Amino acid sequence: MFIAQFLLWGCMKSVETTPETKSVLTIPTAFTPNGDGLNDTFLVQSSVSLSSFHMVIYESTNVQIFESNDIKKGWDGKASGQPEPAGSYLWIIDYQAPGMAKITQNGYVQLVR
Repeated sequence: MFIAQFLLWGCMKSVETTPETKSVLTIPTAFTPNGDGLNDTFLVQSSVSLSSFHMVIYESTNVQIFESNDIKKGWDGKASGQPEPAGSYLWIIDYQAPGMAKITQNGYVQLVR
């Protein structure tokens, strides 16, 4: 943790900050689950071995449609066995690598049909 001090409107201000942690994950921004064997699964990759991993996918109505604790198990674009429509889907990933603090990341993946 760092304490930064700076001058704000003539007064000294102190702010506690934590150093930014560089992500070890590669997270796709789109995938095409059309059965052609190319980019059919939303699959996250890590540059290091992880001690924990948890991923959740939500549809636009904030309903959870996918969950995995295994980085090797990606989302196939289906919910309850039925294909989801093309669109943006929110993902939230919690993970930890040895020697690092737990990290939470979120973003959107575009499902293209």
